[in-house]
Amino acid sequence: MKKISALIISLIFCLMLAACNSDKTQSKYQTFVCDCANDGLKINLENDRYKDWWGKDETNSTAPETKQATFDGVDYSSSYVWSDIPASRHNMRDTYINEDRNAELSFDSLSGEFAGIFFYYTWENYDAADIENSHDKALEQAKQLASGYIDLDEYVLTETQDPHYKDDEENTEIGQHGEGRITVYDFTFTKKVNGFNTSDSFVVGITSKGDLQSFHAYDTGLFEQRDVPEIDKDELAKSIDENLKEIYSKYEYTYEIVKQTLTLSPEEKAVVVSQIALDVKDKCKTGILLATEIE
Repeated sequence: MKKISALIISLIFCLMLAACNSDKTQSKYQTFVCDCANDGLKINLENDRYKDWWGKDETNSTAPETKQATFDGVDYSSSYVWSDIPASRHNMRDTYINEDRNAELSFDSLSGEFAGIFFYYTWENYDAADIENSHDKALEQAKQLASGYIDLDEYVLTETQDPHYKDDEENTEIGQHGEGRITVYDFTFTKKVNGFNTSDSFVVGITSKGDLQSFHAYDTGLFEQRDVPEIDKDELAKSIDENLKEIYSKYEYTYEIVKQTLTLSPEEKAVVVSQIALDVKDKCKTGILLATEIE
């Protein structure tokens, strides 16, 4: 009888131990570091943990030295400068400069299609008066431009406002600037898949003077021919938390996930890219970019 009781106790103990260990199992998702702030912290960052996917300028050997594009009835002749994959995006882009019109043009590296333009500020931009109802008119203009590239009903709109000053770009203290100011209204139209914002987006910047400052089409139609599995948000959060504990094992910290984007990695795997802000106790505030494979 005593042997049976001892056996039952041992069995119960093993079950309890297994239950405890199950809570400590690693996430089914694999997470990599794609970028982090250089702030002097001693972090654990092995080579197999780091993926140098974004944020580096490259040279596209197949890109023509010059390209032409017509936008809004104006012809632009431009010279090749560099190529890159924008952060949290999939498609590489070739960047060209048109010096005559003070503009930077973007083309999709694979298709060669015109994918965006950015106009540099001039003194005249700053000194011009803001137009009336500048925000509402900017929104109308942005929607009209975007509708030529995407179906607005399939995208979610978010927006921000960003002031720029003529006298001191670095000093943003209110009341410490002259009168030369431009407010840029940035409108982002984003495709959602499985509840996540994707890199399939269209971004338009319109100034308070009524001028187009920029537009860029990113990864249009990236997920149209691809089935993405349902994302286990608990497992995703677990994988992120596990990796942060390993990377910042020497420190106490708190963190906040600022932004998450579903895209395809250069290895053609679906990944959720998480932009994370950390507050490291007695050290500094820092940031890190993690990519989690979800298939």
